[in-house]
Amino acid sequence: GSNTIFLHDPLRQAVFALSRSSSELVRFMLVGTTWTVASMPLTGPMDMAMTPDGGTILVTSVDGMHSSAKALIEIDPDALTITNTYSPGRTPMEQSYGGVLAIFPANRLWIPGSFAYFDLATKSFVGLPYVNSFQFYSYHISVNGAMALTGPNYCCSPREPWNTFDPVAGVQGNSLGSIDLGYEPYISADGSRILTHDISAGILYNSSFAVLGQLPSASSNETRSMLTLTPDGNKILVARKLQDASTLTWAIDVYSTAAFASGTTDFVKTGTIPIGDDAVLCHLNGAETCISRYLLPTQDNLSVFWIGAQDMRVFPLP
Repeated sequence: GSNTIFLHDPLRQAVFALSRSSSELVRFMLVGTTWTVASMPLTGPMDMAMTPDGGTILVTSVDGMHSSAKALIEIDPDALTITNTYSPGRTPMEQSYGGVLAIFPANRLWIPGSFAYFDLATKSFVGLPYVNSFQFYSYHISVNGAMALTGPNYCCSPREPWNTFDPVAGVQGNSLGSIDLGYEPYISADGSRILTHDISAGILYNSSFAVLGQLPSASSNETRSMLTLTPDGNKILVARKLQDASTLTWAIDVYSTAAFASGTTDFVKTGTIPIGDDAVLCHLNGAETCISRYLLPTQDNLSVFWIGAQDMRVFPLP
C-alpha cells in the first residue's frame, strides 16, 4: 500500500518492504527460481535506507505518534535481526513522504525534519549550525551525490520552496523558486535528471532545472496512478488503467527521455507492458477499491517491480 516503503537489493536479489501500517519489515528474496518471504516486527517504523555496501538496513522509528521516544535502528538484512539502536537525543526526527532515507557523502545518513545527519562511521548524530531561512522537511540525494535537494513540508501554506543542498559542506544552496517537484521527486543515479512527482504532468528537468520535456496528456479514458524514473534517467515508467464500456485494463507504459513527438517536447512512448493478472489489485464486492501503489525499477535498469496490495511481480523493460 501507499504506507509502505520499498528498496531493491541487487546483492541479495531481494526487495525489502517496510510497512508503516502493519509495523514490520518484509524481505522478498529470489532463491533459485522461487521467491521466499521473511519478516520481522518493528515498533513505529517511519523511514528506511540501506547502506551503500548492502550490509545494513537503517530504519527510523517512533514509539507512538507524538512520543519523543524516537530511534534509529540498525538491522542485519540476512538474519532480519536488530543489531543496534541509537537515540537521536534532542535531534528532531520526522517521517518523510517517500520514506527512503538519503545517504551521502562519507557515510552520512540525513535525518528528515532536522538539519543533522547520522555518521555511520562514528555511530553518532551530528547537528549542523541552524540557518533561519533554511525551511525544509526531507532530503533527496542522487546515488553519486551530484544532486542534493531539500523538500518543504507540504502541510504548511504558503509552502517554502525547494532548495539545492551541498551534502559535503552541509550548507543550503539555491532556491528553486516556483518549481514544485512534488512530495517525492525521482532523481537519476548520476543526478543529471530530476522527474517531478506530478503524475499528470511528468516534467523532467536537467541538473540546472531547465525543462527537458514532459509526458503527453493522458487520453480521456486513461487514468495514470503512478510514475517513476529508471536509475539511468533514460526511461519514465507510468502505471495506468484504461476504462472502456465493458473492461478495465492495467498496463505500464514506457517513455523514452531521448525521443520527442514531432514538433513538441512530449516524450515518445516506446513500449507497453500489459498487466494481465489482477493479483496485484484488491476488490470488494466486485468494485475496485485499491490499486498497486508502487513501481520499483531495478538498479540495472532492465526490469521493474509492480507491487500491489496482494502481490509483487517483475517485468523486463522493453
